[in-house]
Amino acid sequence: VWGEPLGSAAARLNAAELYRVLRPCGGVARQIAGGDSTRLTRTFLAGGSVPAEEVSDSSLGIVVRRGKLPGAGEWTHAHANLGRTGCSEDALIRLPLGMLWWGGPGPSRIVSRHWRAPVPLLANGVLYVQGEHDVFAVDAYNGREMWNRHLDGVGRFPPTHRGGNIVADDHGVYCIQGLTCLKLNAATGATIQEFTFPLTDMHRTAMAEVMIKNTSPASHPRIVWEFLGLAGNYLLGTLGYEYFDDGRAPISYTKDIQQSKFIFAFDAPTGKLLWEQSLEHSVSPTAIVADQQEIYLLDRAGGSQYEQARRRGAGDVPASKLKALDLATGEFLWSQASIPSAWKALMVSDAAIVVYPNSAENDASDGDKG
Repeated sequence: VWGEPLGSAAARLNAAELYRVLRPCGGVARQIAGGDSTRLTRTFLAGGSVPAEEVSDSSLGIVVRRGKLPGAGEWTHAHANLGRTGCSEDALIRLPLGMLWWGGPGPSRIVSRHWRAPVPLLANGVLYVQGEHDVFAVDAYNGREMWNRHLDGVGRFPPTHRGGNIVADDHGVYCIQGLTCLKLNAATGATIQEFTFPLTDMHRTAMAEVMIKNTSPASHPRIVWEFLGLAGNYLLGTLGYEYFDDGRAPISYTKDIQQSKFIFAFDAPTGKLLWEQSLEHSVSPTAIVADQQEIYLLDRAGGSQYEQARRRGAGDVPASKLKALDLATGEFLWSQASIPSAWKALMVSDAAIVVYPNSAENDASDGDKG
């Protein structure tokens, strides 16, 4: 707060320093007007390179509300973005690095690192941390916990097998609960929108083809919203299976890749289901990427079919197809056949698509490694 009535007229201040100490993504400086006119105050701020679009008028005087740092990166999906690049594209970070803040929620609400926990997301200055039964928001610039939302079973891991089940944008975070995706307000954590997939018997029958057969007899499956992605105003999803133990608690950790027969899109602003598409075989969460116009996926045989053929040493291991869909309509645009079935993951950036094995599935007992 500054102003002539407080003994801090503009002539006694450094506008650049006033702006520097404001927290990005929402830090506020308010003027208590005195002899300083609005025009003179705006000239003073402009001289300190304060962006004009971050300066507004109020009944007391000028208000400066700092926005994003130009060139700062974000991490809105489990693998940075919907292209799964694992790169935030931040243009500001330079060595050496220093500590901005430390501390925080501690281990009680977060997922153990031994379970390959999902990483926090970052959008518009807010860190969204996914625990086993909680999602909470932390101010990225000062470490203050803003809110905590308890959501039973919201944690799903590892993201190398199931993909992330929270994504973020400038206004909040989307979280999966069963067949429903909740959008939570960035500032409060309150639910501001719900998206529910209309499951039918047709979906249940088709999804039975990709149910994992080797799960424990003590587990009980249900169909849920599996993959989650956000491309502009399009909220994307697939169907998958979630398993419960005899106590009907969700089994959050899995070593199995969840396959789906369906992919769909909602209109994020209105909540309307725009389209859904059934696949020739199935698709996993690690094999779906998108840019701002198209979705790319690997339509491939389920894991059980692939493993059976691989163990036989047969040459008839089903190949996959790389397919492109129109983001707005779900229409299939093109298909590339003969993709090796061992290549299970996708990445896209700058109109280049990379198909590669999902190395997180391999271990020392893997047959390909001996």
